[in-house]
Amino acid sequence: MLFAELAPTQAIVFLYQFEQLGIKTRRTSSDVAASLRARWKVEDRSKLLQEATFMFGLTHVIYTTSGYFDHAFEPGSFAIEAEIFERAVALYADALPTNPFSLDVAGEVLASRKILGLPPTDATRALTKNRIDRQAPDGSWGRKQLLHNVHATAVILHALLDFPKQLHTHR
Repeated sequence: MLFAELAPTQAIVFLYQFEQLGIKTRRTSSDVAASLRARWKVEDRSKLLQEATFMFGLTHVIYTTSGYFDHAFEPGSFAIEAEIFERAVALYADALPTNPFSLDVAGEVLASRKILGLPPTDATRALTKNRIDRQAPDGSWGRKQLLHNVHATAVILHALLDFPKQLHTHR
């Protein structure tokens, strides 16, 4: 019942944490990933690309599968997510969605692409430049309310960093 009330991001994070603690649940991280993939098959894709809840869910599928940047994995098993991230980057390079978390979503999408080992594209370079150009004078990104700038800055830094080679060792 708990998971029915949670957004996909929270569900995947809690399930990941439970898995790390050895707690078995009826629902798994794979179930959350499957529900997001099912939405991609039947819902309006242009709307999903602009929906923060959906996009955060997908990025956290990748984040948790990698153990939060601990290791890479075979990207072929995440072909649907890779396709979605490519479409998102192409869209966001022109203009970010109008939701208040679009900055965070863009950073997480760029970081997730790196975890998947996807090569840079013209769109990723344009989106990255756009993010750099929008950095605040104090070095942060995002709104200065409710610590939004802390999360936005962290995920944009993930997107800008070159990941260590050991991350790209598949498990």
